[in-house]
Amino acid sequence: MVFDERTDSNKREALRVICDKNHNILYSECEVPFAQEYTDKFGNKVKLRFEDWCDKDGNLKRDKNGVALLEKAFPGSTEMICYRIPSEKDYSAVVLRVKRFTKPIEGGVIKLPVQITSITGSDFDIDKMFLMRPQYVQR
Repeated sequence: MVFDERTDSNKREALRVICDKNHNILYSECEVPFAQEYTDKFGNKVKLRFEDWCDKDGNLKRDKNGVALLEKAFPGSTEMICYRIPSEKDYSAVVLRVKRFTKPIEGGVIKLPVQITSITGSDFDIDKMFLMRPQYVQR
């Protein structure tokens, strides 16, 4: 059996770390649970529906220009910061961009490219990865 690094076990395009021409990391692609919500002007939490924003495989639905519909409606919602505890230097944090969402039945699994372990300096003892992402309130 040959493992193709360009695809994952479900034959989807693998997640990548994106760099500029000088090999500086710009961001890492990720796959995260779909748990998108916002607070409406009355203070109520409103959950977004997976099928409204993603295709059946979790890929973001896009407009004719290739812009994710979720990103158009909620700017910044597909970007987050991931950082490792214990943190050492700036390499312990990485900007993440959602490439696709996991299906609701897959639970709380977050998928990152295999290179993240080396980039963030993880050593598999008590390291933890934390995420920060925007919160939306309707005005």
